[in-house]
Amino acid sequence: MKLESFTPRRLQIWLLFVPIGLALLYFIALAAPRYVSESRVAVRMATVSPTVIPGVISMTGSPTPLSYEDTLYLMQYIGSSTMLDKLEARLQLRKHYEQPKIDILGRLWPGTSKEWFLFYFQSRVLMVFDDQSGLLTIDAQAFDPKTALTLQKTILELSEQWVNDYSWRVAREQIAFAQKLTDESNKRLQETKFAVADFQNKYHLLDPVSQSAAASSLTASLQATLAAQESALNGLMAYMQPDSGQLQTLRGQLAATRTQLNAERARAPTGSANDRPSTLNSEFSNLLLDETLAYNNYVSAAGALEAAKIDANRKLKSLVVIEDATSPDSSTYPRHFYDMITLIVVCVLVYTVVRLTIATILEHRD
Repeated sequence: MKLESFTPRRLQIWLLFVPIGLALLYFIALAAPRYVSESRVAVRMATVSPTVIPGVISMTGSPTPLSYEDTLYLMQYIGSSTMLDKLEARLQLRKHYEQPKIDILGRLWPGTSKEWFLFYFQSRVLMVFDDQSGLLTIDAQAFDPKTALTLQKTILELSEQWVNDYSWRVAREQIAFAQKLTDESNKRLQETKFAVADFQNKYHLLDPVSQSAAASSLTASLQATLAAQESALNGLMAYMQPDSGQLQTLRGQLAATRTQLNAERARAPTGSANDRPSTLNSEFSNLLLDETLAYNNYVSAAGALEAAKIDANRKLKSLVVIEDATSPDSSTYPRHFYDMITLIVVCVLVYTVVRLTIATILEHRD
């Protein structure tokens, strides 16, 4: 076909009148009305500090309670296949979107794949996130007002369930981790206590360190007493008769002191190297040190557990519904006037470009 055949009249027919006429035919006779139910939500923590600036990272490096990442997670969840599967099980959305058989452009064609159904669902449930206020606007579209309202309410219900499950799951994981550390610390503490008790039962010693110190002190005292008595006896023997009563008494005291000293020395362990006082004292001191460390670890773990419980309760999140699902009275889509104006502008621009292109080519040929 020659360029001369593309007359302005033909271009006007095919580039202006035909597209605009087909669009008018579609909007008047074929397009099915779509109703929109709108809601506005946000995800917030249970407790919010009023001194924190929204969206600002605190000096500790952790996000503030007004961080918007949870709302963004919710946005992704609403548009996911998981949400679509739950909605399909409750509302049979595929059957509803396939109903307007005359609307070949706005309907969901029967037998489409799951991936295409998800794409269609995402085009019918529109979400807009406001990063200034942190609000998420949800627009749910359906071919009748009742279904649009039901769809929006179901989305809000499932979203609230997801936020609660997500929040409690994080809290449970945090508390479970702290509880595990506490249980392990308590188990270690009990093991060290049993080790101390076994040592005391094995050697029949309550506190080898204290008992050894007491025994050493008593032995030293007896030795000093024995030395003093022997010195006194030697002094008296220099000028007194051997059978005098005072010497006999002093000899009896000296014998008693020597007997007591021998008895105290006999009580000291004299077995293998492992049973010597120094070895027993060292072993018992190590056991006491292990018990003290285990106790300190248990106290720290128990405190961390309580702190985790308080922190988990403080960080519990909930879905805040700013605007509940609205019940539409009139259809929102298709927007006839806006779509027609847009189509006319596009057709005029295409016609102008094509017309100028053909005119320029013909002019250069001449």
